[in-house]
Amino acid sequence: MNSRQKRLGMILSLLLIALLTFTFAFAQEETPVTPEQEEAQRESLIRVAEEVILPGSYENLSDFIADEYVVHTPLGDLDRDGLAGFFTSVQAALTDFNMVRENILVDGRFAATRLTISGIFENEYASPMGPIPPTGGPVVVEVINIFQFNDDGKIIEEWVQFDVLGFLTQLGAMPAPGS
Repeated sequence: MNSRQKRLGMILSLLLIALLTFTFAFAQEETPVTPEQEEAQRESLIRVAEEVILPGSYENLSDFIADEYVVHTPLGDLDRDGLAGFFTSVQAALTDFNMVRENILVDGRFAATRLTISGIFENEYASPMGPIPPTGGPVVVEVINIFQFNDDGKIIEEWVQFDVLGFLTQLGAMPAPGS
């Protein structure tokens, strides 16, 4: 990782902290959350990645995500089935698919993570814009997520931010900036 990427990562982390501070300061919780519940939410985020997303076992997604779940992404909102479809498409396109949660911060009913998704783009990607042919090159996407949990400890809402232009450039769907 070069120094520009590190600076960008630090800036994104600071923005996330500011957003979390604002969100947590104004979030109204109906029921206080215990430290044990916060730890369970942290574990849930790790388990959903390791037990559902990485092996592609989406039939177990409802163990972690509520029926009324919605995720807000730069590409539009998705429900639980839409999330499974997104990851199914990405995993089909990327060999050596991996997802690592780098950081997890939990406060009450909210949690924030920084994660990295990576793989080799060796198969066509069925993107929302249409099919994108493979480049054979590596893809690395850093993602910032904020999750909200319900009283049952399931994720009810999620906000996702990532570098869409960088992602599309790595897929060969957009020219590199300055080219």
